[in-house]
Amino acid sequence: MGRDEIYLVYCLIMFAFMNRAKVFYYMTSLGTIIAISESCKIIYHKPMPYMEDPSIFPKNCVIQYAHPSGHSYDASAFPLVVFLDYFH
Repeated sequence: MGRDEIYLVYCLIMFAFMNRAKVFYYMTSLGTIIAISESCKIIYHKPMPYMEDPSIFPKNCVIQYAHPSGHSYDASAFPLVVFLDYFH
């Protein structure tokens, strides 16, 4: 499963146990986080090592640029959304 499918599962679980307004807020936040992450990859676009060195043969590797890391951005942005939801 990729990152988008996992987020869909999270949203479905949240929809089952939380009110609709909060689920809509989290889904909108997730969509914004993904859009910003992918936009930054397009703007910055540092190539992955296999794109620069022809001697490297990727196995099951995605065809995306390397930096900025989407995982680290998601891991820092979504907890911030949850924190602001509960403490703001």
